[in-house]
Formats: sequence, structure tokens, C-alpha cells
Amino acid sequence: MSKKILIFHTRGGSQIRNMAKDFLYSFRKYSDNKVVYFNLFTNKIPFYLKKINFDMVIFEPSVTSCWKKQQYFHRIKIFAGFLSDSKAIKVALFQDEYINTEMSVQFLNALEIEYAYSVAPKEEWANIYKGLRKHCIIFPMLTGYIEKKPAEYYMKKLNKKRNIDIGYRAAWNKPSIALGKFGYDKIKIAKIFTKRLKDSKYHTDIKVGLQFLLKGDNWTDFLSSCRFILGVESGGSVLDRDGSIHEAVNAAINEDNNISVEKLYKSYVENADGQFELRAISPRHFEAIEEGACQILYEGEYNGILKPGVHYIELKKDHSNLEDVIAQIDDEEQRKKIVEQAFHDIIESDKYTYENFIHDFYNTLFKGIEKDIGTIHLLESIYIWFAAIHEYKIKFYISVLTKLKKWNVLHWMNENRLTRYLLKGYYARRL
Repeated sequence: MSKKILIFHTRGGSQIRNMAKDFLYSFRKYSDNKVVYFNLFTNKIPFYLKKINFDMVIFEPSVTSCWKKQQYFHRIKIFAGFLSDSKAIKVALFQDEYINTEMSVQFLNALEIEYAYSVAPKEEWANIYKGLRKHCIIFPMLTGYIEKKPAEYYMKKLNKKRNIDIGYRAAWNKPSIALGKFGYDKIKIAKIFTKRLKDSKYHTDIKVGLQFLLKGDNWTDFLSSCRFILGVESGGSVLDRDGSIHEAVNAAINEDNNISVEKLYKSYVENADGQFELRAISPRHFEAIEEGACQILYEGEYNGILKPGVHYIELKKDHSNLEDVIAQIDDEEQRKKIVEQAFHDIIESDKYTYENFIHDFYNTLFKGIEKDIGTIHLLESIYIWFAAIHEYKIKFYISVLTKLKKWNVLHWMNENRLTRYLLKGYYARRL
């Protein structure tokens, strides 16, 4: 039977990455449920949203990740008021489970969340969610899944001529050292290949930094232009319960922008490093397989999904087999064999699709509940329509701000009272 679902998120319009967009809208695409999305990017929760008798309320990872404590605490109070009379099933989806986890536990407890989904290994749940009320059940999930495409798309990608021998992009920057040595792998693998292949015959495109991050079609086009793509597991090796490590690292950088990564690590991170291990396969690994790029990855678990020598070429973290890996760059027959095997086992198998995840999600959480959406009344239909208008309004607003930023107009807006009031006033009421 169909249900009414509310999903809170703060994803940003045209700036949302393909994998995040696929994840967000899969809850609507792969079910017959009436799914209402509400973007908390600006404004407070309107009265009409509480008038809708939802069967489930989902808090998406862009809402549950705690990067700003004051804003997060404010959200908890707002959500508690919104849910005060609700009988809906409450679900929280988590991803960045290494920072401000004390606030995450407070979020779950204060809102009496029944179900939480985690990308962290099960053996770390007790450590991450210390103090969690016993009535909250945790389920595992991946950081992202596969949005299946037509067979013609894959045929075109797998047979495409590629002009980059080895490519890589990572959004790592200096404050990222707060994630520990495990997080530092993102830059370490880039450095070793950049140094080793300098002045070589190979065409490389290896860049690290937020300014080099590719989104949307730019990212998938880049992947499909690479014969090989470097990669690591997602995650970190530091559990920053109260966010104090990240705060200390950022404060040190603000005080001295030239401070070295080594000094930051020694001063603020080293003592906490290694006591925690969050490792997970990334949607980037799935995207590389879809786009026909052969992956060269640091040794790791990859959720037991990717196998070394079968789905990717393994690089030891001590780089002891680096020369063996380099020697395989010229073996096009082996590259194609790995690419095709990964495609067969991961993409064609349909084991890791959004469709399967969503069906399992709803079947698990709605098991035994038979309420029908047929009870929806006229006012609820109007309120749902209002929510849809809000969603499009926020997309338009973010699109405008993005273009203004691109055209360097925002600086001028700060000097103009009228435009600041019209276009930036939303920020004053942001949740």
C-alpha cells in the first residue's frame, strides 16, 4: 500500500552532485509512495507541512551531518516541535560519522528516531553512537548506489577512446588532516604518482583540492576520458566526538595559513588517530566502473564488494609494488579484462542499485503496516502542492546565487541594500 513520505534535506539545486541527486530522489522514483521533499536551505518549516498526516519522516544525510553545532542544535529544537504530535515513523540517514557524533546521538534521542542508517562498519556503531537510546535500531547502508542506465550508454563508454592515461580528483585540503592518516590517503596516492610519473611518456591529469572538484557531467566525462583512475576508500581514522579536533585544526590554520600539515597532525590529531576506523566504498568507485575506467586503488576492504586483481589493480599503502602497478599501464588487454569483469559483477548483477536499496528500505520499515494513502483529503493535496512550490523556489534561488557568484556580482550586492534584501535576506532565516 502507498504511504505519505516527507524527506528533509539541504541539497543545493544545480550544485548537487549526480550521486547525491540520485540518492535523494530514489525514494520517490522507485516506489509508489507519495514522497514530499522539503529543502531546509532557507526559511523555517511552514505550518502547512505539519497539517499533512505523514506515515514516515526521513532526515537525509545533508541534514543529519553536524558541521555547525549552533545551527544543528537549533534544527533539533525545530524538528522536535514539528514532530510533537506526529505518529510518523522517523528515520535518520547518516554518512559523515566521524565528527560531532555527540550531537548526532542527541539528534536521535531528542527526536525519538526509531531507525538510523549508517555507512560505518557495524563494529564501530557502539563507539560512534555511545549513549543512544535502546529503542533506536541501526541498519547498514552504502554511501551511494548505482542508478542503472540504458545498455547503449554502457556500450558507448566501455568502447570509448581515452586520451588520459591516469586521472584523479580529490577534494582534500589542509583542514582534512583532522580525519587522520586514513583520510590523508587521498593526497598521498596523488603525490606518489605525480612524483613517479613526472616527465614520463604517460598523459596524467592528477589534481587535489576543492577548486579542482568536478561535478555533474564534468565528472563523468572526466572518468570516461581516463584509462586508469586512482582511488582510495572513503572514511577516516579519527572519531571527533565533540568536534574539538576539527575546531583546533581550523583555528591553527586561521592563525597561520602557512602552517604545515605535519605540524597540524602532530599538534592536534596524532593522539586521537587510529582509535577509530570508518572505511567505506564510495559512489566514485561505482561511477568509475560505469564509465569504463580501470581503477588503481590502495589496498582496503571496499565493503567486500571490490576484489583486488579482479575489479581493480591494488597498490600497497607502503608503495612496495608501485613499479609493478606502473608496468601494467601499458597492458591494454589486462585493463579491458578488469574493466569488463568489474562491469559484469558490479553493474550487470544489479546487486547495488538504488532500486534494490529503496525496495528493501520500504519493505523493512513498513513491514506489517497497511495504512493506505487513499485517506488523503483535499487540504492535504493543497499543502503538498505548496511544498512542491517551495522546493522549486529554493532550486531557483540557489541557481540565481550560483550564477551571481560565478559572475562576481555578490560583492556588489553586499554594497547594495536593496539587492541584499531581495536576494540574500533568506540567509537571515536559514535553519
